[in-house]
Amino acid sequence: MAASLTATRLPAHVIATPLNDIESVLIDVQAKQYYQLNETATLIWRALERGLDQTQIAAALRERFDATPAQAAASVRRWLNELRECRLLHDE
Repeated sequence: MAASLTATRLPAHVIATPLNDIESVLIDVQAKQYYQLNETATLIWRALERGLDQTQIAAALRERFDATPAQAAASVRRWLNELRECRLLHDE
């Protein structure tokens, strides 16, 4: 399956809590760790919660931050890889 179309699943052991309108915290209740998300990461997480794929998320980043397609796609890939490494996101 193409990387931009890889289906992802948000694990039940991760809870997202907004700090304000632009930042959030992810709480991994299994690992007993938390992660503070900046504005970009919060946008990506919320897009994942809505079921958007990588291509759609990159489009949202381009619109919100006036990024180039390459910048947006790279940001999404980098952040999703970090989520996977921290076991905060699973591929289906």
